[in-house]
Amino acid sequence: MARQLAVGDMSSTRTVYAVVLALGAIGVALIFIGLWIVRQTKPDPELLAPLERMADRLWLRQDPAQQRRTLDDARPEGARPALREKGVPEVDDDFTQSKPSVDNFDDLLAQQEVERRHAAAGDSVLLDDVEDVDPHQEGPANPDDE
Repeated sequence: MARQLAVGDMSSTRTVYAVVLALGAIGVALIFIGLWIVRQTKPDPELLAPLERMADRLWLRQDPAQQRRTLDDARPEGARPALREKGVPEVDDDFTQSKPSVDNFDDLLAQQEVERRHAAAGDSVLLDDVEDVDPHQEGPANPDDE
């Protein structure tokens, strides 16, 4: 025969409390086991040091050469970057054959002078006017402007 349990029965109340406590203890044990597993499987920060360094704001503000040196310093001993670049960039052959010579910057000064004069007069700047201007000349470029 099956025995019916009453709502206020003390033995059923103890059984419910025992089950609740057992499930709570199992839950707490699972939390501790989960935390232990997460800590044991945490990636080695030494191997990911370059990635961690790239997240720093100071690293982002550095020039590319300094960024490369910082990442090389953060790598563990014996580790190599995935992509090795040459230390010296290749120079375009056309540039080495026709070496531009810059004696002075008078042409830039002349351009600035033309732009300043036209801005004062409210005109647009024409590049043909640049050759006619002496940057060291005082006064207006054209005698008609006086």
